[in-house]
Amino acid sequence: MELGEFWMCFGVGFVGQLAVGYPAAIISVTLAQPSFLEYMGLLTTINGKPGLDGHANSLLGATNGLFQAGAFFGVLAGSYIMDKYGRKMAAIYSATLSIIGGVCLCAAQNITMFIVFRFFAGAGAFAFVALMPVYAAELAPPKLRGFFVGMNCLGIALGYALAAYMGLAFYYTKSPAAHWRAPLGLALIFPVAVLIVLLFVPESPRWLLMVGRVEEAREIVMKLHYNKNDADGQDARSEFYQMQKQIEHDQMVKPTWMEMFTRPSYRKRTILACGFAFIGQSTGILVINNYGPTIYAALGTTR
Repeated sequence: MELGEFWMCFGVGFVGQLAVGYPAAIISVTLAQPSFLEYMGLLTTINGKPGLDGHANSLLGATNGLFQAGAFFGVLAGSYIMDKYGRKMAAIYSATLSIIGGVCLCAAQNITMFIVFRFFAGAGAFAFVALMPVYAAELAPPKLRGFFVGMNCLGIALGYALAAYMGLAFYYTKSPAAHWRAPLGLALIFPVAVLIVLLFVPESPRWLLMVGRVEEAREIVMKLHYNKNDADGQDARSEFYQMQKQIEHDQMVKPTWMEMFTRPSYRKRTILACGFAFIGQSTGILVINNYGPTIYAALGTTR
């Protein structure tokens, strides 16, 4: 594998998931910023001390609820787009929603505007979750496919860490607005970076085969899997042949969304995949991620 192809796969899998982890995690430090709560009119005086007013907890919960609702619809729409119009178009869709949501969150003038555009930010971020592992796997050579798919997890984790560090860094700025607007604005870097990466990354050859663009797929495979130790390109030809046969088989069985639940072999895979995802989310990770600083403050932890 040439160095250029390595960085293409790396960019798709790693940078794409930074666009997931950072916006998903930045809400925790935002909700803990007194300047954010004051600007949004969520503070009141309780026994002579500042505290959340009666509706604040419901509104703060809505900021997270709408993000997850957006994630649900973003994944469904993104999955449809990536199969109908291609992996690159799905990446553009995801980045566009992320940018719209990110800009409007950063510029939010009230809590209603903030809540509404959390939906768009969630749709864009989690559409990347559905897309980028597939895109990276379809571009990567067989021996490194697991590595590049694994980079997606690393990208999400690093995005979570960066959000925490940026929240801490801007806490010490003199401008109250910068305490929360600046970290939210930094989320725009990652979807823009994805759009830049797309300038150098080809369409998925597997998707091209799915829509009958065989010669385009062949050219991309020969370039992606070129090996200077294999001047005749036998490895690339073998990989392309396997892709063709797999696509032919998939189109012959004509899988549908309904068959995920009606065909026994598909149903088993669906239950396993959804079960693992459900168990992972049931650990309480989202509560810690979204409300961690708020929980620590309630427990008396100070800086």
